[in-house]
Amino acid sequence: MGYKISISLLIVFILFAFTIACEKDHTNTEKSGTTELETGESRNMEHQKQVKLKGTPIHISFDELVHDFRCPTDVTCVHAGLAEVAMIIKKQDLTTTLHLTLEAGQPGKASAVFENYKFTLLEVLPLPNSQVTIPQEDYRIVLRADKI
Repeated sequence: MGYKISISLLIVFILFAFTIACEKDHTNTEKSGTTELETGESRNMEHQKQVKLKGTPIHISFDELVHDFRCPTDVTCVHAGLAEVAMIIKKQDLTTTLHLTLEAGQPGKASAVFENYKFTLLEVLPLPNSQVTIPQEDYRIVLRADKI
């Protein structure tokens, strides 16, 4: 009888240990916050979250919204305006900042090149509202990476 209780306790202990190990690994993955971006595809990126360009040592992060002069959703504007973001690109010991500007009729300003990759800003969200101040951490962007 004591033998069966000992085996049962051992099994419970092993299951408990595996559960803690799995939770710990999951937490570490969440803390790193690194997801991948495939070339030729676009990805939604949160403020200051890092994305790895798949198959490369390149890491990209949306550092900040530098300017947001887009027309607020609750206002009628003559000009659509623009939004400028700063992107941090890291490759091993090299770090550089790219500034991408999303402006109607100016698609060239929305792209920048780093090594053999072209990064294009497709969208900045949320859209501004004249009655609400949006904190930096609430912004996100849609970025596309293409091999050139």
